[in-house]
Amino acid sequence: MIPSTFARLALALATAANAGLVAPDSVRTGQASFYKAKGGRGACDLPGTSPWDTLYAAINRHDWMGSASCGACLMVRNDSDSVMVRVNDRCPGCKHGGLDLSPAAFRRLASLRRGRTSISWRYVACPESSLSISRARSSSVHWSSVQVWGLPWPTDSFAVLHDTTWIPFRRQRHNHFTARDLPSTPWTVRQIDVRGRARIDSLLALEPGVVLHPDLPDSLPAATRDSITPPATPQPRHESP
Repeated sequence: MIPSTFARLALALATAANAGLVAPDSVRTGQASFYKAKGGRGACDLPGTSPWDTLYAAINRHDWMGSASCGACLMVRNDSDSVMVRVNDRCPGCKHGGLDLSPAAFRRLASLRRGRTSISWRYVACPESSLSISRARSSSVHWSSVQVWGLPWPTDSFAVLHDTTWIPFRRQRHNHFTARDLPSTPWTVRQIDVRGRARIDSLLALEPGVVLHPDLPDSLPAATRDSITPPATPQPRHESP
């Protein structure tokens, strides 16, 4: 058996700064178009895992919220059909309420020949619930960049415990959280989602360039990605069809 890299400490309730901004009872309306992102990736820099490698969306600038909507799941509807997608990108050219859907998602609502269709949509909990935390390869003892994904609702804040004080990370527009002058590992980290739910984990190891999964069985080693270093000047990877 490989020793677990995580030790779950607590699951509690808390108040998040963005709680309510993704209220599931708030319905948006607008126009949907479609585009193709390589591997389902976009400005959110999320891994293109199934089914989100084909069912994704670029969200309009208003609802982008400085990358806070990254990883959120949306239930998108037209007159008679619906599809669930994950926000992987931002759409600079989309008007208020608009989305740019993947071709596979758009086909659930209308023929690609139409090019555009009227939609309504709302935020919903993603069906997956396996937390993943990565630390960028460029991280050091002086500066760290962390990305969090995989829970039903997107992460609003991330912090590391030092003695009795939580050191907050700052959200960046490319969907990473960064902080300086952190304690050495092991870390106790607190993640709060946009619905206000807090989760605290003990990370026995979170080395640069590694992705950890606290919800996997102890017998499975942590996975790694080819590159999790954020771009120096983050740009949306949104492309026209």
